[in-house]
Amino acid sequence: MSLAERLQADMTTAMRDGDALRRDTLRMVLAAAHNAQVAARRPLTDDELLGVLSKEAKTRRESIDAFTSAGRADLADKERAEAEVIAGYLPAALSEDELRAMVAEAITTTGASSARDLGKVMGCLSPQIRGRADGKQVSGMVAQELALSWPGRVDRLVLACTTPGGPRAHPMPQATVTLMAEAATLEPVVALRRFVENALAPASVAAHPELVEQIMAHRLATTQDPAAWAAQATAGATFDAYDRLGRVTAPTLVQYGDEDVVVDPRNADVLAALLPDARVERFAGAGHLFFWEQPERFVASVSSFLEAA
Repeated sequence: MSLAERLQADMTTAMRDGDALRRDTLRMVLAAAHNAQVAARRPLTDDELLGVLSKEAKTRRESIDAFTSAGRADLADKERAEAEVIAGYLPAALSEDELRAMVAEAITTTGASSARDLGKVMGCLSPQIRGRADGKQVSGMVAQELALSWPGRVDRLVLACTTPGGPRAHPMPQATVTLMAEAATLEPVVALRRFVENALAPASVAAHPELVEQIMAHRLATTQDPAAWAAQATAGATFDAYDRLGRVTAPTLVQYGDEDVVVDPRNADVLAALLPDARVERFAGAGHLFFWEQPERFVASVSSFLEAA
């Protein structure tokens, strides 16, 4: 029995048994899977469906934190119960040590010698972590691992819109947590547009609607496997370099948009405080995709920093 068949069969059983929690949770999971299938224009594989489940689990974990912070224990308990149902269909999650070991192996396997090899590392890593980890901003985290584990291969390090990870970093802002919860109920293209606009500063969306269309066109032309997005999302939540970043010896440029609602901008100062030789650059009036909003400044800044080596 495929995973999709199992989910459908279990929902039918829950309906027959009057198990409202499992019925409603699986109904939402299957709706999210349907949206991913429409976007992919073909049936999902079991691995891709695991990616959908991982994303649904992540959404509920973030909602638990948000509701707990807001003093809504009743809603947090509901999200926690749904997360437990979803967890029953997922492989055992990777521990931080396991994820770190897999990153190290991917770096060795690909022969990565500098931060410019991040794409190769991620291409090797993503299929391995699919459905087994949780998070976002993995490429920035892999860059941190490169600098930590192979300092001789990293002359200079640029960390853009990322986080040191772990419980002491600032969590994902509520705006994105809410959007991720809503996305499963939206048509794929509508959800994509909402995510693009969410990743830009409000002023950029209002003043430059053509930028939204440009990013939309790029994303639609380079459609990613839904499970690949889920793998990226799932790897990072278990990532925690907080206590190890003091070992990074490379000069580091930490960049962020001060209106980022995907990664809390305060994480830039957290990173800079942990790194021995770091400076922070703020992109005023820019969001998570500040390099799209202010590309000339971004390129000039990064080029100047790297050429100073």
